[in-house]
Amino acid sequence: RSPHERNRLLLVRWLWRGLVHDVYQRGSEPLRKGLAAIDDHESASVQRLLALVPRSAPPLGFARVAERAAFKNARTKMTMLAMFADRPADEFAGGVVREPSALIAAIIEAGRKLSKSKRGKPRTLLDMLPRVMTRAVCEEGPLLYSLANRLVLPHSGGAVDADRAQSLVADEFARHGVAWPLGAVATGGWVMLLQYRAELLERLTADFVARLARWEESDRGPLDDDAELEP
Repeated sequence: RSPHERNRLLLVRWLWRGLVHDVYQRGSEPLRKGLAAIDDHESASVQRLLALVPRSAPPLGFARVAERAAFKNARTKMTMLAMFADRPADEFAGGVVREPSALIAAIIEAGRKLSKSKRGKPRTLLDMLPRVMTRAVCEEGPLLYSLANRLVLPHSGGAVDADRAQSLVADEFARHGVAWPLGAVATGGWVMLLQYRAELLERLTADFVARLARWEESDRGPLDDDAELEP
C-alpha cells in the first residue's frame, strides 16, 4: 500500500536532510541504522528514520558550487535541480517546475536531445548546460568547470553564444536583486563574475533544499495514526 500522505512528506524531509549532510554513504553507520529502523509499523519507522539525520541546516556554501562540477556528485545534482527550479515558467511545457521528480523528468527529457560525442560515448546530462565563459576569455581554474559557469536552458541543445550567455546571467542576477558587476565585465574580470554567480547559486541551492528539508517545521507523525506511534 502507499504510505500515509503525512509520512510521505516526512520521508522527503528525511531524504534531503541526509543528502546535504552526507549521511547516505555506502556502508556508513547511519545507513545501516536506517535499514534497521524500518519495520511493519510505518509511522514509527518514519520517526526513527528522522531521528537519524540532522535537524539543522548546513552552513551556506555546503554545495561547493565554485568547485569543479561532476554529475556523479550529489552536490552537483542538487545545484542542477535548484537551477532548473529557478528558471522562468515559459521554459517548461508544464509551467513552473518545483518538485524534484518533475525537475528530474525535465532534465532527462532535455538530456535525450543530446547527441553522442565524437568518440561515441554518451554525454552526461551536465553536458546539456552550456558554458557562460570559454577558456578563450576566462583563465583556467575550478570556476571554469564549475556550475557557476553553466546555464540551464532546456531548449538550447547544449550550446549558446557568448553574448547570449552573458545576457542571461545578467537577467538572472537582476531577477534575484544582485547587482550585475559591470566593472568586472568591462575589464575582462570573468573570474570575479563567476565568483558572484557561485555565491548566488549557493543561496539558490540552500533555498531549494530548505523547501524540501523543512528544517524548522514539526516532524509529528499523522494525527490519525497516534495509536501506531505508542511504544
